[in-house]
Amino acid sequence: MNENLKMFLQKVAADEKIQAKMKSFTDIDEAYEYAVSIQDGYSKEEFEAVMAKSAKGSTINDEISDTDLESVAGGTITEGAKGFRASAGDEVDYSLFAATAI
Repeated sequence: MNENLKMFLQKVAADEKIQAKMKSFTDIDEAYEYAVSIQDGYSKEEFEAVMAKSAKGSTINDEISDTDLESVAGGTITEGAKGFRASAGDEVDYSLFAATAI
């Protein structure tokens, strides 16, 4: 990522007023103009790419959504031909479930 864009994101993360202003924009052109007034040195395309990512997750403050956290925190639960199983990484721990689906 462009170093100037990283600096902009750090400024946003550190300042609630900038965060509020950025959240108020509905037009990407206006948001970009405001952003470069805070920190310049990156293209509109780079800015748009980061904003698109932050709309899907919380890139600005390096937090992940609760949904994303739930999917990584305890492994996954899948249903296969022999019933349910839990996995954490590369290993499978069948002891997590007392019974499997019949």
